[in-house]
Amino acid sequence: MPIIQRNQKKNGFAIATMLYLSILVLSAAMVLTPSLSFGFQTNNGSHYSSSNDTNYNNANNSLPIAVFSADSKPYGLTYSEWTAKWWQWGYLIPKDVNPAYDDTGKNCAQKQNGPVWFLAGTYGHTVNRKCDIPPGKAILFPILNSECSFAEFPNLKTLSELRLCAKTIQDQVITLNATVDGVPISNLHKYRIQSPPFSFTLPQNNILGLPPNVTTQAIADGNWVFLKPISDGSHKITFKGGVQQERARGISNNASTSNNDSSSSSSFAFPTGWDFETTYDLTVNNNNSTIGYSHYTSDYSYSHQNPIINKQKNMLTITTTTTTTAVAQNNVVKLLADMVSNRLHDAVNLLEITSKDPIIQNVSFANFINKKYMGIPANIDVQKRRIAQDILARDKDMKNIYYLIPNADIYFGEPFSYQQQLPRLNYADRDWYKGVTATNSTYISAVFISASIHAPAIAIATPVYAPPDNNNTTTSKTANKVISGYWVGILDLPSIQESIKNLNLTNDERIVVVDHNGTAIVNYSPSHSSSASNNNISSTKLQDFSYLNSVKALRNGYAGSTFETVNGTKILSIYQPIQLGNRFWGVVLLKSVMEE
Repeated sequence: MPIIQRNQKKNGFAIATMLYLSILVLSAAMVLTPSLSFGFQTNNGSHYSSSNDTNYNNANNSLPIAVFSADSKPYGLTYSEWTAKWWQWGYLIPKDVNPAYDDTGKNCAQKQNGPVWFLAGTYGHTVNRKCDIPPGKAILFPILNSECSFAEFPNLKTLSELRLCAKTIQDQVITLNATVDGVPISNLHKYRIQSPPFSFTLPQNNILGLPPNVTTQAIADGNWVFLKPISDGSHKITFKGGVQQERARGISNNASTSNNDSSSSSSFAFPTGWDFETTYDLTVNNNNSTIGYSHYTSDYSYSHQNPIINKQKNMLTITTTTTTTAVAQNNVVKLLADMVSNRLHDAVNLLEITSKDPIIQNVSFANFINKKYMGIPANIDVQKRRIAQDILARDKDMKNIYYLIPNADIYFGEPFSYQQQLPRLNYADRDWYKGVTATNSTYISAVFISASIHAPAIAIATPVYAPPDNNNTTTSKTANKVISGYWVGILDLPSIQESIKNLNLTNDERIVVVDHNGTAIVNYSPSHSSSASNNNISSTKLQDFSYLNSVKALRNGYAGSTFETVNGTKILSIYQPIQLGNRFWGVVLLKSVMEE
């Protein structure tokens, strides 16, 4: 992509820069950007709640300014996962309404329908934007950040190269400044965050100038500030970063010589123009704002929910004039449905991205498979095992990962202890294996009793395609592609269980998360919190809720509420579907109702 085209990213998230890494025999291009922000509210309504975070006195308000620590996990996602969500948000918005191209702030509300409110920086000149935001919104913005993707930089072939690409350009940042209401945020160097691998799909008229509907993988790096929700009223946020000018010119010159567009100016090749101040005059306004449980919606996920769900979501939006218990309960259910959707699609993202790594695509030691280890020994194909270990470290909902060769024999599993204790070697009878082989695409299974964790779980299976020149005899052909095997993650969603526990349900309330068959993957009520049947991690039985009218409705894509009788007790059921491909999972809140 010509340098001049890449610089159509200008006003906010990503300026593309070609970086020639000669000492590493790597031609790479880098992207550097000023910032945006997020919003989130704790379940108990508290604005400032983490003992690990830093508070700053704010002369304009009675509440202090607080920032999340780099090792925190706001709203169930890690700091680094939020930075990836920011990039996906930025690339989702067409150029003509993109906040990065807006000098006044008129577009600042674009796609801002989750718990985190994003703000964009500026290129080439200072800006002062005005923006109204709802209360209870945390604010995340990078001072300067970088991003590298395979679509923008086809010379990069592996995730390691993307990671190095983003890091190398971010290393050029030398000055960081951010203030809130005139109070400087200190120790900004502590908030240098590299994202996990993530993917994005470009819309029509996208800011990269690439064809629409292109999906690619990326890794980002940056210096960030993550503010907790600020008080109602007026606030001013200002930020600015700087880069090493001499290094910038050197990298810029290398980029120019590595690009065929000789008319491109070196000033566009390296983002020295980002060294301008961005100011936001924010008004935190209660009027027409969403209250109760803030939630992160799945706008940036792989699934596109159908009109039924979109209509129901709009119906569930609440305002300050309609604060009732029933509405709050609807919002809780909707919140949890979004959380489940996000967790599943984050897991899909990790598996699909890593399945394209050349290390994963080659199966070199299939002849070492034996029943003694239920796969290959622990000291064989260590590089693959390390990638699996890295995924498990990033996604705590994933208990273990397996690689199967095409005939469904286990190649390896991580942790190795889980692989070694498997009762058998072949899993061709599993729903997830039948699903992934039938569709030749990522498949999310129904809930089943896992042979590895001995509890209700789901499997996400992704086909792994071999490089075109791979002649491995263990592979199978699909159309013009050759399948090396299947990458399978086993999940039991403990993060959702913990989030439900933190909702302070009453003893007459229960929340269940069901699959497309109506089988529970999560089933929690505080009245039975010590019961094994209430905790999927230790439960060894599947629990069927398909008989409930609410579950029947959500399995057909409907959201709503209904009264039904269960074991002689009148129950209020509030339900919300979760679309996964052409099937529906869902969340149901069950509450006993006193007869009058």
